Amino acid sequence: MIEEKIPIKILKQLKNQADDTIVISRYTDSNQIKFSNNKVSTIQNWVNNSITIFVAKNKKVLATTILDFSEASIKKSLNLISKNLELMHPNGDYMGIAEGPFKYKKISDLYDKKILEFDFSDKLESGINKALEIGAKRNSGILETAESQHLLLTSNNVEAEEKLSQVHFSVRSMYDKEASGHITNSSRTLKNIYIEKSCEESAEIAIKSKNPKQGKEGTYDIIFSPLAFAPLLNRIGDATSYFNVDARLSFLINKLNKKVSQSNLILRDDATIPNCIGSSNFDTEGVPTKDNILIDKGILKTYLHNTSTAKKANTETTANSGIIAPQPWNLILDSTNPLSKDKLFNEVKNGLYVTNIWYTRFQNQETGEFSTIPRDGIFIIKNGTISGSIKGIRISDLMPNILSNIKYTATDSKQIRSWEAEIPCILPHILVEKVNITKPTA
Repeated sequence: MIEEKIPIKILKQLKNQADDTIVISRYTDSNQIKFSNNKVSTIQNWVNNSITIFVAKNKKVLATTILDFSEASIKKSLNLISKNLELMHPNGDYMGIAEGPFKYKKISDLYDKKILEFDFSDKLESGINKALEIGAKRNSGILETAESQHLLLTSNNVEAEEKLSQVHFSVRSMYDKEASGHITNSSRTLKNIYIEKSCEESAEIAIKSKNPKQGKEGTYDIIFSPLAFAPLLNRIGDATSYFNVDARLSFLINKLNKKVSQSNLILRDDATIPNCIGSSNFDTEGVPTKDNILIDKGILKTYLHNTSTAKKANTETTANSGIIAPQPWNLILDSTNPLSKDKLFNEVKNGLYVTNIWYTRFQNQETGEFSTIPRDGIFIIKNGTISGSIKGIRISDLMPNILSNIKYTATDSKQIRSWEAEIPCILPHILVEKVNITKPTA
């Protein structure tokens, strides 16, 4: 663990050389269990210490991370920062960092001291056995636990610290090479981790997706599972960052206070929710985090801001500062008229149920043209009932179309974080109308 005097000393030295300084020390203790072919294959532990430094002088900005905390190494790093700052070109968009000090409200369930000590082996074995009983032949995945401590110091009178923990479980069940299911489960605490249930759900998807037929091109109403829609919601969240809007890397340019979805839709970014993977007491500038309504009844209400982007846009920071650009914390998708999952399926007469996607890529970020490949269970829906599985399709559409064609959401919201969705999301099953389906090219 990094001694507190080290980041304090770094801040003191840099305050004399720069206009603005941010110093963040991080300590993380992580465990990882990998399992494949129904057996644990690897158990690993890492302890990481780092100090991230951001400095600005005469609108020249620089960020770096140091991993060696010896006096000689720190001195060398600070000298390099000073020299490199002189070589930088001014950033005309940089307008400073937030002025502290601030008071913070404690967010509950961000830390569980039992996580690193908890023995998951029995639950993991039980979960795998349940998946095998259902009929899945091979189960593989990962179980990660971690606890971390952050200390944030700035030249503008901010000193803030927090202690966090998290658990992430991911399981993929295979019946054969064409029939699989995938489920994830994430939490800050032990009380919302359901390993056996996740294994059961993954296996059930795999069994139901046996003997898939080749999918056909066309336009379909699609129900996305929470895991499947989370990567798309990540792209929507990224598009609300003013940094991306200003760089013309967003399909929400010039959409502020305009209709971007149906009037029942609500999208929030909230870092204050208890037990959420993205929740934090403060952003990178030390500003206390809050609940931001991004889309309210179909209208885009705000972009995400740090101090600099807020000044440029003549507004206030939304407490979403990253070191360089504003970014979402936890994206929460809901609606004013949610349906039960059964009623949501009953809305579909001839459509698809997609349980997972990968390789989500933009062809044009400004227009929102993108494609993504459904994987694992892809099912045909006939008159509200699943009636077989398909394979070999690609979703090729415009992100504004996806957003505006969300018709209903269900009531079964869950927290999702995955390799395809690094921004944590809380979302239910979602019905999107008129989605364009093509076939992948070789």
